[in-house]
Amino acid sequence: MKNTKFKAIAIPAVTLTLICIIVAGLLGTVNAVTVDKIAQLEAEKLAESQMLVLPDAQSFEEVQEGAYCGKDASGQTVGYVMVTSRQGYGGEVKTVVGIDNEGVITGVTVTADDETPGLGARSTGENFRSQFNGITINDIVGVSKDKNGGTIDALSGATITSRAVCGAVSDAIELYKTVKGA
Repeated sequence: MKNTKFKAIAIPAVTLTLICIIVAGLLGTVNAVTVDKIAQLEAEKLAESQMLVLPDAQSFEEVQEGAYCGKDASGQTVGYVMVTSRQGYGGEVKTVVGIDNEGVITGVTVTADDETPGLGARSTGENFRSQFNGITINDIVGVSKDKNGGTIDALSGATITSRAVCGAVSDAIELYKTVKGA
C-alpha cells in the first residue's frame, strides 16, 4: 500500500519535473537563437525613426544614453534625437523626438506602446504626432485641457496615453538641454 501511494505521487512529480526541464531548455534555445535578430530589428527601427524625426541628418552618433547627435553629409551637427519613455494606460510609451540646433522639435514618433487598440494606439498617428512639430524647448509641452496650459490636443478617450507622450517629449527636451548644456 505504501509503495503504491509513493508511486502515485512520485511518477507524476518526476514527469512534471522532466517536462519543465525540457520546456525551459527549449525556451532558452529559442531565446539564444532570436536575441541577435531582435536586437538587429530594434536597431533598424531606431534608425528609421531617427531619420523620420530629424530628416536633415544623414548619420547619428550616440552621445549619451538615449541621446543621439544627428549630422548631415558634411559632418555638421544638424540636431539631436532623444529616445524617452513614460508609463501609459496599457504599458510603456516609447518616443523618439528630433530637435534641431535652434531647439525646435522637428518630429516625434511613438515607437512602442501597449495602449488600447483604437484609442491609445492612435498616438502613433500623424494627426496627433504633428502637433509637436515647431514646439521649442522653452514651451510647455502638455495636454491643452490640463491646468499647466499645454498646447497638445489629447486623443479622445486616451488622455492617459496623451499625457504619457507629452511627458516623454518633455523628458526629451530636458535631455536635450542636458546634452547641449542649455
